[in-house]
Amino acid sequence: MKRALIALLTLACTEPTSCPPADLAPIDGEPAYAFVASDYASSVIGVLDADGNLLRDAWIDSGTVPPQLVPAVSGDTVLGSRPLAPCVVTVIDRDADVLTFLDACAEEVVIGQLDVGPTFYANPQDALAIDETRALVSRSQPNFRPDVEELERGNDLLVVDWREGRVLSRVDLSPLDHVGDERMYARPERMALLERDDARVVVAGLARLTSDFMRAGPGAVGVVDLATLEPRALAIEGLANCREVDSVPGAPERAIVTCNGPSFGRALARQAGAGVAALELVASGEVRVSAIWRASDHPDGPVFNTWSVPLSADRVVTVAMGDVGTSLFDRAGVLALGGEASSLMEAMDAFVLGDGAFDPSRGMLLLPDAGEGTLRRFEISDTGAHELEPVDVSGCRGLRPRELRRIAP
Repeated sequence: MKRALIALLTLACTEPTSCPPADLAPIDGEPAYAFVASDYASSVIGVLDADGNLLRDAWIDSGTVPPQLVPAVSGDTVLGSRPLAPCVVTVIDRDADVLTFLDACAEEVVIGQLDVGPTFYANPQDALAIDETRALVSRSQPNFRPDVEELERGNDLLVVDWREGRVLSRVDLSPLDHVGDERMYARPERMALLERDDARVVVAGLARLTSDFMRAGPGAVGVVDLATLEPRALAIEGLANCREVDSVPGAPERAIVTCNGPSFGRALARQAGAGVAALELVASGEVRVSAIWRASDHPDGPVFNTWSVPLSADRVVTVAMGDVGTSLFDRAGVLALGGEASSLMEAMDAFVLGDGAFDPSRGMLLLPDAGEGTLRRFEISDTGAHELEPVDVSGCRGLRPRELRRIAP
């Protein structure tokens, strides 16, 4: 067994005396966002209010735990795309294959933990609620061992009861693998729920990579009808590595897909398969591609391909990743699907801008900037963007923000 026991959290931090303990104490104020700060060896989860003010720079971290208990967060930790319930933070430890469910608004903070890869490295990527108790968990890694039991096959969406900490079943995504000269495994990642009238589907981003991650297959997302839990592929023409799907605020029938392009290589090499697509759940219950922005159609512009934060059904903030060791740094732009992109900001290094969040009621966008150790804040309107004072979240641990998610009701 990879792991002897999964249990509820008991943290005993070993931080320097100058750092207050990250003890999961109830949070004063009204939590609206959670963020991950990390140096890829250790991580911390912090919490902000609706204005982006810091409520806790270290609510939970990679502190030690008693023997045989799984640590709460490793250096490879992300957050669920959306809260499973109001204020619920899903902490996904991709190294340990463990999901930890925390309530940021309650006195009893810890809800529980769930191991989604007890016998193999499952590499979980996201968790998405489909009703009051059940959620889907995307497991990117296939289990290459022959004759493993059904629930341990990976490359799937697990159906779990997150409140009880139980695995119920799985949605096998191997039918969505692309098999040609070389097999491309589906490898699901970020997901969104689309709803219209009586139709409810989950759209899962598919990386579609080879076993060694070196090559990406034709772009597609997985569409799972929640009435049947049967998956099907929806092609995203001309793009590849379409691993992230994001919900559109105020439009439950729409989503945005971000496609990275080739797995490796510098910006020019990524251009061929990079881009962003808009999806819509139509009256028939089918999902269609309503617009596509391809980087290859804009050869003189940034290769927007990494993270997207939807502002509306046809307008997104998207990050173009820079090239390490060159003068090409990360850039963020406001992209009109089917149109042009305007510049929002340029970072001071490559691989430093992370996935952010947007509050349409306030018109406020937050983007993690690991290079600066801050969360960048912007006022976004139909006519433009204005940057506000950033929020320093590096704290006494000196960890840099990598990802931010909205958790408010």
